Parts: sequence; C-alpha cells; structure tokens
Amino acid sequence: MEEAPAGRFAEPLSEFENPDISGWAKASVVCGILGLLSVPGVVAIFLSVFSTELEAGNVLGSVGLSGLPVIASILAIVFARVAKRQILHSDLGGVGLATAGQTLGIIGLALVAAGLFVLFMQDRLRAFTEDFFDWETIKEWWPEVARGFLTTLKLAVVSEVFILIFGLLIAMLRISRLRTFRVFAAIYIDVIRGLPLILQIFIIYFGLSYLGLNFSRFTAGVVALTVCYSAYEAEIYRAGIESIHKGQMEAARSLGMTYLQSMRYVVLPQAVRRVIPPLSNEFIMLTKDTALVAFIGMGEAFMMGKEGMGQAANVTPLVGVALFFLLVTIPAMRGVHYLENRLAKGD
Repeated sequence: MEEAPAGRFAEPLSEFENPDISGWAKASVVCGILGLLSVPGVVAIFLSVFSTELEAGNVLGSVGLSGLPVIASILAIVFARVAKRQILHSDLGGVGLATAGQTLGIIGLALVAAGLFVLFMQDRLRAFTEDFFDWETIKEWWPEVARGFLTTLKLAVVSEVFILIFGLLIAMLRISRLRTFRVFAAIYIDVIRGLPLILQIFIIYFGLSYLGLNFSRFTAGVVALTVCYSAYEAEIYRAGIESIHKGQMEAARSLGMTYLQSMRYVVLPQAVRRVIPPLSNEFIMLTKDTALVAFIGMGEAFMMGKEGMGQAANVTPLVGVALFFLLVTIPAMRGVHYLENRLAKGD
C-alpha cells in the first residue's frame, strides 16, 4: 500500500504558524493580550469605591502591576502600525491580526486610564455612590416610590384617554367649514401651547376654586394634562387628516355619504393609522410630565421620591424614581420605533 504524500492530510497552519503572516502583526496581538493583564487591578480599584474593606495598599499594589500592561498596550499599537505598513509594501498577510492587536492595545490603555481616574477620584466617587445609590435607603423607600409610580401611570393613562377624544374634537373644529369653529380652535391651540404646563396646573387647581370648581389633586392633574396635551395632539390629528388625499373624501361623498360619515368611515381610519407613532411619542412625554403634578401636592412618583430624599437626607429615592420612569419609557420608545417601521413597510 502506498503511503500518502507527506502533508496531504496535515492540519492547516494557524495564522501564528503561517510564515506568510507578518511577524509584527503576530507580536502586536501578543502584546495586546498582555495589555489586558491590567483587568484584575482595574476591577479591584472599582470595587474599592463600593467597599471600604479593601485596603489602600492592596489597591495601590494592583495599580503598580499595570506598568507592564501599559507598555505592552503601547507596543501592541506601535507593532500594529508597523505591520500594516509592512503588509502594504510586501506580499505578506496579517491585516486582521494587526487590527486585533491594535484594538486590544487601545482597550488596555483605556482600562488603565479608567482605573487611574477612579483611583484619584476615589473619595468623591465613594461619596457620590453613598448619596445616590445607598442600598439601605433603596430597601426602605422603594415600596413607597413604587406605589407613587402606580399613581403616575394611572394619571397618565386616564389623561391619555380624554386627550385622544378631546384632541380629535379640537382637530375637527380646526378643519371645520365654519370660520367661527376654526378661529376658536386656532385660538385654543395657540394659547394653550404658549403657556407652561406647570402654570396651567396651578390655574386649574387653585384658580378655578374661586369659581366653585374644587377639584381633587388627581382630577386637577387629569384636567390640566388633558387641556394641555389636547392642543398638541389636535395638531397631530389635523396633519394626519390633511395628509389624506382629497379624492378620498370626494369619492365617499359621491357614494351618497354625508360629510361626517365620510370622515368617520373613510378619512379618519386612514389618518389615525398615520398618526399612531407621533401620538405614542406624545404619551411618553405625557408620562414624564406627570411629575409636574407633584407641585400641587399629589402623591405620585416624584412627590414620594422628593419626600424620601428629605427624610433620608439622601438622593437615592429620586434615583429610584428615575429608574421606574426608564423601565416604562425605554420599552415604550423601542415599541414606537418598531411600530413606525411596521407602518412604513405597510405603506
């Protein structure tokens, strides 16, 4: 039986064993890997900010070990540049290895720089974490903040229901054939959009009481948010309705439909589909603006966080409020983006 020629079934060479790969590129990767030896020291420095049990000597010792990684990271970047020039003027390969080594070198230097920054700012960063991320304060106040945030969501949802209805009515008046209705809607939109929301809340809660309208804090908040956001959403509705070609209305009227029937069954379904994304963005803004109702004493999320900050002499409760808002607004924003893409594909 004849023996197979040598090397026919040999395993392929790795890039480090391949003689056609630039040696500078190989050296760059090796130095880049050595540059990552600073990771344990940097982690120790970061942990020392959150724990006073770590001795300063141990932290400083871990930083001292970063001298070799710094040199290795710098050499990785230099060797990568040399390798790329060599490859450019020769038949050698290894651009990928050189790029990898350069990237590892940059990461190594960034880690060391971050560690040194935290080390020199250690006292200030520890004071910052104690004032903004105190675990004991979180355990004590998160139930109160959570209950306040449920009130916030309730306020936002109830307000949005009335806003959608009232905003559509204002939009219909804005495009009405009767000049009186158009002027009234235009004045309403311009005046309400020109006033700060916090001022509208104060006027509705305190001012209307002189007229015998004594609203509760929750009701005053719903009314103020409805009055304010209806002006904005009316313009969104109007833009959506006017984006529908006039031929749609003319075709519906030619079939014997009245103006209101044509608007209800033909124009509005198409217009509402187009304005769903901007209306969704308005709801996200509405959810955030509910915090302004705290200025009339309503116990929503911001009010509870502010009360917790005063009693605990710590900002952590307000940080908890911010996290609750982010838990709602970020998924909502991603959902709106997804919805916009789906509707764009549908068009």
